[in-house]
Amino acid sequence: MELVQLAYTSKATNRLTTMQLFDLLEECRSNNRKNHLTGMLLYVSGHFIQVLEGQTDAVDALYQKIVQDDRH
Repeated sequence: MELVQLAYTSKATNRLTTMQLFDLLEECRSNNRKNHLTGMLLYVSGHFIQVLEGQTDAVDALYQKIVQDDRH
């Protein structure tokens, strides 16, 4: 089993409120636990930076969902 890391940056389509950020963080944590992923999500001035780490298939699948997310 191969572990990979993926890092990306993106610009939010709309600025997120504090509550939206907390909701997003909880969603990420829950999904990452289910998929045995670890990582880091940073949001600053309307921009995201995220690092994901886990099995190749799980990281790839999550990144494909992220690409389709209209918050970016």
